[in-house]
Amino acid sequence: MTRVNNCKMTFMRPSYERLLVPKFDGSYQLLRYTGDGGGDKHNEMFVPVLFVPGHKGTAQQVRSLGSHLRRLDASVELYTIDFKEEPVAMHGGFIWKQARFICSCAQLIASNHPDASSIIMVLTFKFAFLQQSDA
Repeated sequence: MTRVNNCKMTFMRPSYERLLVPKFDGSYQLLRYTGDGGGDKHNEMFVPVLFVPGHKGTAQQVRSLGSHLRRLDASVELYTIDFKEEPVAMHGGFIWKQARFICSCAQLIASNHPDASSIIMVLTFKFAFLQQSDA
């Protein structure tokens, strides 16, 4: 029996725009995914999506999702957070610091998307918890 391989390779050209988050020392970063033909165009009408990496995670984990969403021509703008591969599961202090940063990021993203009806889609990977907040 011969099997046909219908899988397609995922090619990506990841690039990111660093966004300044007020009131933080720069230990963490908020990045907007601009790779795979997204370029520098910002569209405030698109639904913002925030990817939050978990324990020892990296912002680059968003590459495959970003590439796939670009190919689908989805009306989303993808953001990610660089926590510098911090071991969040090892100390509760990391969780609170990261949670405060996530809230500040949500406020900044919401201000960049005033027509998105205050919706920010949040995707997490191996994150201990994420509490809903009125950002």
